[in-house]
Amino acid sequence: WVPGTFNLAAHPSRLSYPSRPSRRRSYPITYIIGYNAALRLKVTHTDHTADAAFVNLVYGHHCAYREIRDYFLNSYDLYEDLFSALQDEATFYKQPDKLRLQLIFYLGHTSAVYVNKLMLAGELKDRECGFMDLQFETGVDEMVWDSTDQCRLGGEFNWPRVQQVWQYRHDVKQTILNLIEKEPLELPLVHKDPWWALMLGIEHERIHLETSSVLFRQLPVDLLKAPQNWHYAPTISCTSVNRIDEDDALENPFIQVEATEVNLGKPEDFPSFGWDNEYGAMSVKVPEFEARQFLTSNGEFLDFVKAGGYNKRQYWSEEGWKWRCRRQAQHPSFWVCTDLCKSGCDGELATYSHCSESVGGQVGTFRYRAMFDVIDMPWNWPAETNYHEAHAYCRWLGDDCRVIAEAEFVAIRDQPELPSQRVGMDVDVIYRKNVMDKFNLNMAFCSSTPVDYYPANSAGFHDTMGNVWQWCEDHFNGLPGAKFDYLYHDFSTPYYDGFHNTILGGSWISTGDSASSFARFWFRRHFFQHMGFRVVRSTNTPPVQLISTPVYQPQRGFIHTDVQVARFPAELKVASFTPEFALEGDEYVRRQLQWDFGQPARSKPWDENYIIRHISDFHTDRVLSPASSKLVPQGTISSLPSSAFWSDVSDTLADCTRQIKRCEHRALVIGSGTGRLAMEVAKYYDNVLGIHPVARSIEIAKLLQQGKALKGSAIDGVQLDGLVVPHKTFPTINFKQFLWVPLEMGQFDLVVLALLDLVACPEYWIARLAHTVSKTGVAMVLSSKYGVEELMPVLTCARLSLLTSTRLEHDFPLVVSEADEIEHNGKTDIHVSLWTHAAQ
Repeated sequence: WVPGTFNLAAHPSRLSYPSRPSRRRSYPITYIIGYNAALRLKVTHTDHTADAAFVNLVYGHHCAYREIRDYFLNSYDLYEDLFSALQDEATFYKQPDKLRLQLIFYLGHTSAVYVNKLMLAGELKDRECGFMDLQFETGVDEMVWDSTDQCRLGGEFNWPRVQQVWQYRHDVKQTILNLIEKEPLELPLVHKDPWWALMLGIEHERIHLETSSVLFRQLPVDLLKAPQNWHYAPTISCTSVNRIDEDDALENPFIQVEATEVNLGKPEDFPSFGWDNEYGAMSVKVPEFEARQFLTSNGEFLDFVKAGGYNKRQYWSEEGWKWRCRRQAQHPSFWVCTDLCKSGCDGELATYSHCSESVGGQVGTFRYRAMFDVIDMPWNWPAETNYHEAHAYCRWLGDDCRVIAEAEFVAIRDQPELPSQRVGMDVDVIYRKNVMDKFNLNMAFCSSTPVDYYPANSAGFHDTMGNVWQWCEDHFNGLPGAKFDYLYHDFSTPYYDGFHNTILGGSWISTGDSASSFARFWFRRHFFQHMGFRVVRSTNTPPVQLISTPVYQPQRGFIHTDVQVARFPAELKVASFTPEFALEGDEYVRRQLQWDFGQPARSKPWDENYIIRHISDFHTDRVLSPASSKLVPQGTISSLPSSAFWSDVSDTLADCTRQIKRCEHRALVIGSGTGRLAMEVAKYYDNVLGIHPVARSIEIAKLLQQGKALKGSAIDGVQLDGLVVPHKTFPTINFKQFLWVPLEMGQFDLVVLALLDLVACPEYWIARLAHTVSKTGVAMVLSSKYGVEELMPVLTCARLSLLTSTRLEHDFPLVVSEADEIEHNGKTDIHVSLWTHAAQ
């Protein structure tokens, strides 16, 4: 395959390649190659040289394994081209943004995702490098379980040497090429096809091409060297709206958009890869509104800066003002002045600032930080801001101004509405002829372009795709009918929390699925990427969706978003698409306490006057009884609310431990609730990790673990008449909130999975079992819904085999609603099954 052979403008309907071996078949998929001949980035850090072509992959025409291979190589090499810009090894360990990890993590991260997702799909049987596969698995996004200072489970980061990571990337690359060559490919690909995991890894790497490029942009320029032939766009274009310097007039008129109805969501059978949040369907009525012809330019934003907008509280939301004061912001992050403004870097770069007297220019003027250089300010390029800055600018313009809504964004595009059934391929911009003549996508340039550089669409709007991502007023949320992806359950679901806003449209560096019309991404409102905004205004209620589900954070309680925008009534609020957030409510927490510590005999499901007297001390000393050949706990548990269920669970745990060879006494409880199950496990194991998706349950468990009392309303919203007074703390248990299973935890002798009845994507949690239980360990599954018959297909594929199974009866149903309780008739049959690796 010769880069440049295929031109996107030609839009070939069929690609021809040398014939494949006769043992393989050719399958139909649609495939488009977009190649920018002007940009030939050279790979300089490895023992070979490769040209990087820019590829968009979609399915429909005739394609063989070779096209997927080329698409993978293009993504992999392009990402390495970017990292070749780092001048020395020391730079890999720097932290350009204190809210993100060191750059060395991102070099290894995309390779680790390929390995981990292909293993989860069953395509890879063995890890490439266990240490790096786990350490580089998951990044950070300021969630309660994240930290940029230490690992999620404690301890400092111990990053490998740069050369080791390059070698890791090389080894992963060869593994995947071998996989592509040997594994059968059957099309069309569907979500649960093992090859879907490979496409997921490719598109994930293309996302990090963008996010890593922004981190590079935050580094000092002397630490970087632009790849060969890296070229920025012109700073001027040929129309009258150009702003060459600060004093030129700039007009950006509003264009009237008539009321319409749009359909959001990618059809399930659309023949291309998509992330989970792209699917589902929602029809939205869009009232009449006005939108500006161009994206907001640097020249327009300058007027806000000169008017003192950064220092006027009335333009900022409460959340935004806190950010502005903390950051001490006086202008957009990638503007450069002479005032030594705060940069937001961390570690060795904590005192660094783009803004210094050495950047050139007169005092009081601005220059611009591009990817690898500080250049004269391109006043007619789009202003790149976070949401808070965009919001404040709109408030400064007028109370009726705001950034665009997702449905309005779709309404101003030249695109037919999307029916629920299969649609024509041209519905997605990456299929259209001459797409790079119309939009700044796919690295047509290595920077933004003037806001009027590309032609207007039929409605008169410029840059309806590409150039910079566009902030939306909508909180990021799933679409009705969407399904969760077991391969990457935590890709979207943790972020349907009201603290992340939707971004749409792609940027100049967006390639592949990120350049698709269906792409929906998100960021926290204070964060930076290649993102700008378009101003709109309306007199009607806008079609904006704000998440109403409050998020609970330990020691802080329920957190509500406070963002106020023009004319947003309460009826625009919707529930989060992540069902685990709803479990923070009082009813579930009451029932979880009842499940864990409730009296086994009483007349009503929850006795508000019941007093949990105390929990006696558990000893972790293990004593093997010669008479019974069973492990039994040393000490008494006579004061713990007892029942036949918990007694049977304790016996089963003892039997599990007896089955395990070379036991290191590490146990993981997935679904630890308010702590009871982890406490039972702690009778037999020195080191117990209990994880649960519900923050309030984790908070209660930690209080019990520490021997603290629960009095009255100590747990916010849950009234307990009485108290819990443990006689002894439980230092061997570590409770953590997670909405997924981080592989960095390592493997355990015993893994207990007990939350399948609560979560939206049980397949994900089931599939993770094989990766968390040690080769000689035992996995134990407790569920009222998932017995051996339901578990067998997934766990057998993961090479786990059944040891034994039984049923236990619990006196209380672990349900959230009264309707579910009636269905369970006050009791619950629990399927208990034990599994081990097939080789054992």
